[in-house]
Amino acid sequence: MNQTINNNINRFSLYFLFFIILAKVVRYTIMFDRLVLCGRGWDYVRDINVDNNSFAFNFFSNNNYVRGSVAVNNVKAFCSSINIFGIDSYYGWEILITIIFNIILYRLVVQFYNNNPFIGKKENIFIYLNVIILNIFCFCLAKEFFQMLFWIITMIAIKNARTRWQGYFRVALALGITVLFTRKYYGLMFVYFIIVDFFVDKVFSTVDVTTRRGKIKIVFSIIFLLTIMAFMYFILSSFLMMEAEDVYDEMERVNTTDRGAAVGAVSAITPIFNRGDGVVILTLEYFIKIFRLMFPIELLLHFKPTYVITIFFQGLLFYFIVNNLIHRQHCTLENKFATDLFIAFWLMSAAFEPDFGSWLRHQSVVFPVTLYMLQNNRSFYIICR
Repeated sequence: MNQTINNNINRFSLYFLFFIILAKVVRYTIMFDRLVLCGRGWDYVRDINVDNNSFAFNFFSNNNYVRGSVAVNNVKAFCSSINIFGIDSYYGWEILITIIFNIILYRLVVQFYNNNPFIGKKENIFIYLNVIILNIFCFCLAKEFFQMLFWIITMIAIKNARTRWQGYFRVALALGITVLFTRKYYGLMFVYFIIVDFFVDKVFSTVDVTTRRGKIKIVFSIIFLLTIMAFMYFILSSFLMMEAEDVYDEMERVNTTDRGAAVGAVSAITPIFNRGDGVVILTLEYFIKIFRLMFPIELLLHFKPTYVITIFFQGLLFYFIVNNLIHRQHCTLENKFATDLFIAFWLMSAAFEPDFGSWLRHQSVVFPVTLYMLQNNRSFYIICR
């Protein structure tokens, strides 16, 4: 067992710096115009260097929900609080963020290898891909690196939870902190998580995957779960349309073609139906979008190497989700929580993601949690392999 752990850690340590360099080369060559020149961090630099930056909290202004100003404000406040070197340039901030967060990332992965000795090729590839994606898209002056801090808190919450109720309390606390400092809609994620965890545990903990009846039950159970979440979305949208029109308008806006055109995103998730057709059509759009996010094969219509990587990345994620659902009875509690949290995140994101590029970025910062979707139980891997 120790040899297996050492092999994984040694291999990761050997490749780690190469992955960082490769990612930054990609970022500053073929993706320079899109990611660097158009990066939002250029607008943050001036504000970071003033003396009046302070952390803000949600629930004090309804407008903060719509534009995410609390999250942006707190990114600036966070950078101001760690700016002991007097950095005053976009590139300087990217270097500092890259160094700090890759150190954190390295320690997270090594700790995971130590706690999970039976990690195989697919799992290692998934870990390596996340390192590359994070360094291309997220370890720069933007909101993503800041959001990752809260996913680390959530990871700590699910680790070593002794009981389901203890885990629920920890996750509620972690997501509550996330809501205060970033986006209000992460409060929805806890509701999604409770529903997903309850439903999945009831269905998949007892299903016999070796029988034809069991396999049919799995397929119909997954479809039923997604239908339940779409119904929840319908209820939520109906409420928001009547009671919080600005929030409803934002949900409608990110699911229309003008969003992709406005940001110039080739990978915009173009809606299938017309805007303004009401909550029923918006819900149907949401239900279809759930599948589009997990299976972005439409990106092949605009062929790029990065799109192929995106599709491959989603395929790996889907593999781990399905494996964990099918072999639920062999999963640890933290593995179950990590899987259910990601499913909840996926279902919640379908309401807000405007393009596949944003979806890939936002998924990658969930890595501290998705890391624990990779099982550490030897019997589980004997069954799967």
